[in-house]
Amino acid sequence: MNKLINSWPETNTIGKEEIKAVNKVLKTGKLSGFRASPNKDFLGGQKVLQLERNWEKKFKVKYAVSFNSWTSGLIASVGALGIEPGDEVICPPITMEASSTCLLFYGAIPVFADVDPSTMCIDPKSIIKKITKKTKAIMVVHIFGHPANMKAILKIAKRYRLKIIEDAAQSPLGKYNNKFLGTIGDVGGFSLNYHKTIHCGEGGVVVTNNKKIATRLRLIRNHGEAVADNLKIKLKGNIFGGNFRMNEIEAAIAVEQLKKLNYLTKYRKNLANYLSQKLKKYNFLTLPEPDRKGSSNVFYFFVMKYNERKIAITRKDFVKKAQKLGLELRMNYVAPAYFNSLYLKNKIFPKNNYHYKNYKYKIGICPIAENILKNEIIFGKFCRWPLTKKHIDQIVRVFDKIIKDV
Repeated sequence: MNKLINSWPETNTIGKEEIKAVNKVLKTGKLSGFRASPNKDFLGGQKVLQLERNWEKKFKVKYAVSFNSWTSGLIASVGALGIEPGDEVICPPITMEASSTCLLFYGAIPVFADVDPSTMCIDPKSIIKKITKKTKAIMVVHIFGHPANMKAILKIAKRYRLKIIEDAAQSPLGKYNNKFLGTIGDVGGFSLNYHKTIHCGEGGVVVTNNKKIATRLRLIRNHGEAVADNLKIKLKGNIFGGNFRMNEIEAAIAVEQLKKLNYLTKYRKNLANYLSQKLKKYNFLTLPEPDRKGSSNVFYFFVMKYNERKIAITRKDFVKKAQKLGLELRMNYVAPAYFNSLYLKNKIFPKNNYHYKNYKYKIGICPIAENILKNEIIFGKFCRWPLTKKHIDQIVRVFDKIIKDV
């Protein structure tokens, strides 16, 4: 089978601006501005502070706190909300493991709720079924760049007095009811890992509109136990932190990358809309949901559902043929988070499993998510700079070729 696609250009959003910014930092010789002591350097260097102020302005939040990764930001977010051993936090199964394992650092219990089949984000109806007297928070992941149903989730959180953590790693500038994803709950965060829309190699930013949460985030980021006793404010619970700090080189890159986020997001959405128009002729595909009033998908991945009952070729064979024709089409994302042996063996702490022994993780607890991942999705990173409509047309030619040969 001859390839229809030979190669596509790689994404590289690093330009002269980032190089200039990094060189400027290098010439100072001060590659980090942090010190774990009660003085002005506790909050970081010039570029770190600049990034945080710029992020606050961009996302219309009161506080932005940078981290060396969004995983570190997740861990800090859980601690900032005062989650303790034995507390339950409801999580979605379709996501990277860190969205649930961040709870284990505090002895909290991940409780997995199923997903909405149309958005693949956590389903409010499933959340309600999982709430117990031990539930303290909901972890919302706006997966693939698509917004979760925040209106319903906010209503549940208010009714049961629960906190909300938003994982917006894949969805910067995505919106729900005209509010940026990641800024709607009590605390939310973004990834600056190298394969995200904008990046600084590794990094993350956590946002909140709550001053006490912001203070706790900053303390957890930078060995907070070293300075907590010097603060003149009362903090709920003890503070212990780590070295989750972003350095000045990463921050300098991120400052410049943030300036490009609008352009890159609009670029993605334009390609995604074009691709959706081209693919809507195929009745065996369910395409990503379109933007609704005030809400928008930013298409980290372009994710479709494949219906084998409407076409005479299996999903697996379709993907194989597409790959042979040169298209980077995928059907394997991640397994549901609880498929990890860490959960299935029910021995998170092998010598003493504490309260985890009372919660049994097993295959089948989120059947909708399991079916989507095992039998339905096909996807690719098609809507990215510097790809063009000509590349999108190549996708359509691959699909047409496969269907013609069936």
